[in-house]
Amino acid sequence: MVVKSERMNVFRTYHLKTHAFLILYSLFILLPFVWIGITSLKTQEQIYADPFALPIPAHPEVWLDAWIKGRFSEYITNSFIAVFATLLTVALVASMAGYGLGRYKSKLGPTLLKIFLVGIFTPNQITIIPLYIELKQLSLLQGGPVTYLALVLVYSAFRIPFATYLMAAFFSTLPRSVEESARMDGLSSFSIFRRVMLPLSLPALMTISVFNFIMTWNDYLFAATIINDPAYMTLPVGMQFSILGFYTTYYNTAAAGAIISAIPSIIFYLFFQKYMLRGIGGLGLVRA
Repeated sequence: MVVKSERMNVFRTYHLKTHAFLILYSLFILLPFVWIGITSLKTQEQIYADPFALPIPAHPEVWLDAWIKGRFSEYITNSFIAVFATLLTVALVASMAGYGLGRYKSKLGPTLLKIFLVGIFTPNQITIIPLYIELKQLSLLQGGPVTYLALVLVYSAFRIPFATYLMAAFFSTLPRSVEESARMDGLSSFSIFRRVMLPLSLPALMTISVFNFIMTWNDYLFAATIINDPAYMTLPVGMQFSILGFYTTYYNTAAAGAIISAIPSIIFYLFFQKYMLRGIGGLGLVRA
């Protein structure tokens, strides 16, 4: 009994220390967001007087000013078009490629997966110059609606390797009996994929969609390289163009703009969080 009591005390102490560390770490992570929120409710004069003081009085009209001055309705629309077109393209290509690599064994399978790994670990920065030259030769840098096509092609090319690798890993974990039963019912290979395997892979698709949404929504490097028409700027580039400026920075509107730009990613993640956890669990990365 004494040994059991000592073990319980050690267990409780460990849990208390763990929870205390997690609480402190969470506060450390949340502190910058709190400070940005406080800054977004101040005037420029209040910020220069004391950047860490509470916003007394608060000025919520800064958010409206940031929305109007930053042309957020226009830039958010552009971002949504580019992001959701990318999500659909990546989901379509990665699901089919992952199904082939995960369910059908061939000599080329391991080699193809290694090629996808090269795409995953290739830094985006080293591709900017050749990518710009190639897009220019394809006449995709002329501005106008073709800007969306250029963005979707580039985003999809850099998101598909990771998505395909994840989908292949997920499909490889599904039992063969499901596929064999569908084949005995007379379904073709494509029908099995479309009517059986694709619905089962929904958690994995939601997982890659969450990752791709966040990375694509927050992308600045490719958008700043490709977009040369202000009417088609995405949100990160548009904020730099309209709010931050080149000579004067309005810190309050910039802070409000940063919070507004983060809200869609947070909502998207919270909405699909349960599907994301199921997808990761299906890969064996977490235990039920």
